[in-house]
Amino acid sequence: MGKKKQSLFNVENGNYSCPLCGSPIYWACPGYEGWAHCAKSDQATRVWIVGEFENLEFCEWKGNARRRPDGKVEIYYYP
Repeated sequence: MGKKKQSLFNVENGNYSCPLCGSPIYWACPGYEGWAHCAKSDQATRVWIVGEFENLEFCEWKGNARRRPDGKVEIYYYP
């Protein structure tokens, strides 16, 4: 049996923070299921100054977004 998903947020409005580092969470749920990841993830689009790459912070938090029957979105993760 795998790890059980834990609901992190019910997304209605506002900004949500990564549970590991406190950075914003980027997410999308175009249909029933979608994705979520930390703004400091290697999957996030970021801009940096040449020569400062070694100073960038990275966070590996990832989650899933799921749309409820009422249309609201929940973000899940594996603790």
